[in-house]
Amino acid sequence: MGFLIGFASTQGGCLYYRCELPARELRAQGLDVVVGSDIFFDPDDPRLAIATAPESETGSYSPDGWVIPDTIVLAGGWPRIGPDMIRAARAAGQRVICDCDDWPWLPTGNPHHVLGGGDHKISVMRAADHVTVSTPALLDLMRRKGIAATLCRNSIDLDVWSNVRDENVHGRTYQGGQRVMVVGYRGMLGGFHDGDVRSLAGGLPLDFEYVHVGADPRELKSFAKLAQLPPDKVERRQAVAFEEYNGVALAGVDVAVVPYCDRPFSLAKSNIACMEWTAAGVPWIASNNTEAAHLDPAAMVYSSEWDHVLEDFRDVAFRDAYRVRQWRRLERWLEPDRAAPWARVILETVPAAT
Repeated sequence: MGFLIGFASTQGGCLYYRCELPARELRAQGLDVVVGSDIFFDPDDPRLAIATAPESETGSYSPDGWVIPDTIVLAGGWPRIGPDMIRAARAAGQRVICDCDDWPWLPTGNPHHVLGGGDHKISVMRAADHVTVSTPALLDLMRRKGIAATLCRNSIDLDVWSNVRDENVHGRTYQGGQRVMVVGYRGMLGGFHDGDVRSLAGGLPLDFEYVHVGADPRELKSFAKLAQLPPDKVERRQAVAFEEYNGVALAGVDVAVVPYCDRPFSLAKSNIACMEWTAAGVPWIASNNTEAAHLDPAAMVYSSEWDHVLEDFRDVAFRDAYRVRQWRRLERWLEPDRAAPWARVILETVPAAT
């Protein structure tokens, strides 16, 4: 086993997009990389250890399932990891990179706010060797805070979505020639995107059907309530484990809405939602997000225009034109080597790795 790089994150999309995908690309470049979803700090050995699967793709694992990487990338939120632990790990010879994939100061009521809050995360990032971020807005935030950071944009594996993409593009049938338009929204509520969905209120056609992907039955503020829609108009697809998400979750949708209200949290978001809908064969429209505009500037709408723009999607040719254009733009967006910034950060942060 050579120089070992470890990515660690809590479960879910962050683990996949900010750990598993970059790890896959770095392995393809010949680097020894493991991914874990739990972390351990031993006062007798202050280096951070991560839990890996019993069988790593590279074979770089210990019999008890814990490894201590030479360089560790911390993605997501780690409430138990403070700046003192980061400094202790570095003093013991481990190099620590913190990844920031979201606005550190999450909205009040956000279920992930308990992961330490923005001030805690900033202090942890200050203690690290380096920081990676997913959007230019976050890069600008780090610069204003005096924190050295590198932009490592999110990517997506288009092949994973091929089955549902084929179903959305070619497999839909309508009985009796009656076409009921289905509009999709994916995202958590309960503090995450309540304000975003609220920006749709009064602007959605009532003769359409709607799908909320990622619904939580414990939520008091449903998509229907926030968007001011009759409850019977909204199908609630509950949140599932991420490995199940790429399949049926985004199936049977004609057009997707990706709303963002006016706040720093929105401006710092990446365009993952748009990439997912495109990969799933669904055209989308969005608001107030620079990264989404990079994928398709023609798909940006004002909050007061949702209903007018959605009316255009009744036309099959209009939908197909959007779908084809967004697919081609996504392919071009993915052409740069998305793993290159990760590799550069890791190799430059740890000269011994070169």
